Amino acid sequence: MTPQPAERRISPATKQGRTLAQFLTGSSLDRFAAEAWGDHVLPSTVSLLEKRFGLRFEREVVKRVSTWGEFNCTRYSLDPANRALARRLLSGAQ
Repeated sequence: MTPQPAERRISPATKQGRTLAQFLTGSSLDRFAAEAWGDHVLPSTVSLLEKRFGLRFEREVVKRVSTWGEFNCTRYSLDPANRALARRLLSGAQ
C-alpha cells in the first residue's frame, strides 16, 4: 500500500511518531511497554501505521505475568524491510 500524498509525514511530536521512532531503535514492544511514553492503545496505533502509511509489523504472542497469573499478549516489531520507509515518514522526505 502506498501512502496518500497528504500522509507522507508523521510528526515526531505525535503519539504515532513517538511510537514509530521507538520501533526504529530496534525495540519490540507490547501494550504495557508502550505505556511508558503515553501510548495506551498500541494495537490501534500499529493498525493505523499499517493501514494509513503502508508499514508492516511482525507480531509475536508472548506470555506476561501479573498478580492474577500468566496471560498472552502481542509483542510488535517493525518489519526490517520497512525501516527506510519509516525513516522517510518521520523526516517528511518524499
